[in-house]
Amino acid sequence: MDANSQISTIGRGKNKRVWKKEEEEALIKCLLDLSADRQWKGEGGFKNGYLSHLEVMLNTKFPGCRLKAIPHIESKFKWFKDKYAVVSEMVNKTSGFQWDDQTKMIQCEKQAYDDFCKNHPKAGGLWRTPFPYLDKLDIIFGIDRANGMASELPEGSVNNLEDIVNLANDESDDDSLPQLPVNKERKERKNPKRNGEEKICSNHRFNF
Repeated sequence: MDANSQISTIGRGKNKRVWKKEEEEALIKCLLDLSADRQWKGEGGFKNGYLSHLEVMLNTKFPGCRLKAIPHIESKFKWFKDKYAVVSEMVNKTSGFQWDDQTKMIQCEKQAYDDFCKNHPKAGGLWRTPFPYLDKLDIIFGIDRANGMASELPEGSVNNLEDIVNLANDESDDDSLPQLPVNKERKERKNPKRNGEEKICSNHRFNF
């Protein structure tokens, strides 16, 4: 499916919602705005009520869209969060994976991707599929890039991110999720020890 016409289904049961690409982009933009606003974003993550505020923002931008904080926006946010976590683990912690800023996709051998998915089911849908929001999600989740925290974000940290944003438990059906695209990334590399000290250079940097 063409990334420009991509839509995705997110929600619970009969409340599943088909998201248009422009709605996805609007949600990302709104999250970026909230991330830069101390009223809604603190050191620990987004503050209480941010989902309801996103509902107002999106319904103002798209009158009649009927997007609800729960389950629609909450589920879509969790979907972005899960994909961001697995892509971060692929490109920062897993040998054989790289991120391509040009195509916005993960670059790796098909067998390596299949093997990764066996232990990381949420990585499904990323093979040869663009994931254009990676740079923006890096900002939205408030990763302290100066301290190299982004390079330490594994797929298993999905639970930690859930705590940070204070999301309610979500029961989204992965089968209803879109086959989102992914891109090529940079890896954390270690330089040889010098004078007894091991200097670590992290190449993980998402350009926004």
